[in-house]
Amino acid sequence: MRLQDGFLTYEAQQGAGDLLNTATGGLNRSEIQKLDGMTIYTTPINYTMPVDQDAKKWEPVWETYDFIERQHNGQPHYDGLWAGGFPLPEFMGGGRSSMHAYFHRYDRYADLPESIRSFVDEYAPMWKEPPVDMDEIRELQK
Repeated sequence: MRLQDGFLTYEAQQGAGDLLNTATGGLNRSEIQKLDGMTIYTTPINYTMPVDQDAKKWEPVWETYDFIERQHNGQPHYDGLWAGGFPLPEFMGGGRSSMHAYFHRYDRYADLPESIRSFVDEYAPMWKEPPVDMDEIRELQK
């Protein structure tokens, strides 16, 4: 996300290889709300995604992100909300679904709850640290 001519805009990527999808936008659609001790950055993202195994059928997806910066005991804290509506793949019966999620930013891996750390240690060790830079992200997208 970035500020462009006074408007909040975004560039989001999902997928890898031939199925790498880039969505850009937000101009005149994103907003910043300033409340007492809190700032909320809201942006909708619309794109299409494949719904069949050979990527011949694509359907629209919508997502909305609310990034929340708030002050607590004089320190900034970061949280977010995500909501989305998307097509279900054929193996899940097709149709559409929607989801909603809350997330919180942890600055250190050691601060994550033990239940999450033990899962990541065993099943997803590459998620212990964020990508170093955009070059590492591009390598993962191949």
